[in-house]
Amino acid sequence: MSSAGLVRFYEEENLGLKLKPGYIIAVSAVFAVIVTLAHFGLL
Repeated sequence: MSSAGLVRFYEEENLGLKLKPGYIIAVSAVFAVIVTLAHFGLL
């Protein structure tokens, strides 16, 4: 069995958002702070 077809499939996949991992971490951290503040009734 060869995985050449699978590798080619992933290399040709160009759809979707191109976001840097740092942006994902920052948005997640901000969301966590908002949820925490809302939980304590500060929002």
